Amino acid sequence: MDQAPPRVQLITSDVRQRAVLAGALLEAGFGVLSGPSLEQADLVVVDGALPPSELAAACAQAHAASLPVLMLATSTEAAREGIAAGADEYAIIPCSRQELELRARLALRHARARAPIVAGDLRIDPARHEATLAGRPLALTPTEFRLLSCLASNAGHVVGWQALLREAWQVEGSQGGRQMVKTSIYRLRRKVQRAAPAAVRILTIRGAGYLLAAGSAPPRPPTCR
Repeated sequence: MDQAPPRVQLITSDVRQRAVLAGALLEAGFGVLSGPSLEQADLVVVDGALPPSELAAACAQAHAASLPVLMLATSTEAAREGIAAGADEYAIIPCSRQELELRARLALRHARARAPIVAGDLRIDPARHEATLAGRPLALTPTEFRLLSCLASNAGHVVGWQALLREAWQVEGSQGGRQMVKTSIYRLRRKVQRAAPAAVRILTIRGAGYLLAAGSAPPRPPTCR
């Protein structure tokens, strides 16, 4: 089944600009909503020429609905003001359709990176850099937080040590890398077990990697080595 295109809500008082933007976004493979509601939107594109109070209100409304905001600015200074008002990404206009598409997809990527990760009783909030297990906060180092986020994002699947090394340390396989991962997983596992022993388990899958199992969910075949 084909994935539905991301849906965009345009907020601008310029009718001509709206028509041009809608055409460019449709050509780039996005859906454009016609009504004022944000309920079905995946991304909000805001005209940076709006009065500051309206711009800030539009950003606040979008973020309240957990939606990213792409602001259209006519200058770098206006873009800085838009980011300060709450925009997640900006595009300097006029710009090409390709540039508009790139900026829109970057805004969507930022939103996915900030989205909470939930695996059973484990909840990770990347935006706040917080993790809780069965309602109890986990005191994690930055490396442990990245490791747990990677495992939770792939809950039920085996993640290879090389992938964990890339995610937690931002390096490719290196001498001693496997041992670094093993030691950090050991410490992370102890913290998780102390918080709620039966809520989630971090399993070592011999010869494959590590797997986070939520509750009694059975392991799945390796997906990442």
